[in-house]
Amino acid sequence: MGSEGPFPGRVVLTISRRPEHRRLSRPVLIISAVDSSGAAGMPVDIRAAESLGLPVRCAVTAVTVQGDEGVAGIDPVDGGMVRASIESALSDPPGISAVKVGVLADASVATAVADTLVEAEARNIPVVVDPVILSTSDHALIDDDGAGILATRILSLCTVATPNSQEVEALRPYLGSGSSNTGSVIRLILEKGARALLVTDGEGAGDVCNDVLYLPDGTTQQFTHGRAGGPTPRGTGCALSTSIAAHLGLGMDLGEAVSRSIDFVTDLIENSKMVGNQMLLFPKG
Repeated sequence: MGSEGPFPGRVVLTISRRPEHRRLSRPVLIISAVDSSGAAGMPVDIRAAESLGLPVRCAVTAVTVQGDEGVAGIDPVDGGMVRASIESALSDPPGISAVKVGVLADASVATAVADTLVEAEARNIPVVVDPVILSTSDHALIDDDGAGILATRILSLCTVATPNSQEVEALRPYLGSGSSNTGSVIRLILEKGARALLVTDGEGAGDVCNDVLYLPDGTTQQFTHGRAGGPTPRGTGCALSTSIAAHLGLGMDLGEAVSRSIDFVTDLIENSKMVGNQMLLFPKG
């Protein structure tokens, strides 16, 4: 409101100072597909990253049609568009704190991602790869040529890959004759350049999960935790890899990032909610 100043008849406006905007951490770059049902893929990635306090930037690799019966269709985005999206995220301020890679759809997209991740690696930006080949309903989410690029190029650029045991087996045909069993697949991926491989046990049986982090020097770190009761929602692998990327982007070491992310996903599962006939992951609050 106006008030009388020292000069008669003149109105002096009192202007309050606006508080400074709080700065958020640098965004996580999500490279993945849109799931039309919201149960997996980029919708889950965004919810996970933002619930951990990090903004996101996105490079959409494909549009999928999904519902109660699984994947009904997938349409890859043009590889040039994916490349441009990633390059924009890497070049615009304030930069990227970490990268999460999910569904890649085809060879054109996989090539664009592989080419641009070279720059992320050169800048020491953590890269977390969820090597998705098949959906939960066994629908192919990448073509054979794209899977070959994923196995031989993209995994070699990652800070950590997060396959479950079925995904390790699905990678085997793309790694050559030396990959005769699970152990040899893990060894080959690490020999090709991946700095770590977290093989998750979420699809297993029993009351206990035993996730194992494999390192290139032959050492392992085990994360043993209770298995969430009841049916497991889709999107847990997406949320885990995004959470690891977010925690790495916040400066944590890999072991702590994995441990916190396992706890985070366990909480998501326990807080999941039914939407129609699908159970969706939700953060607390």
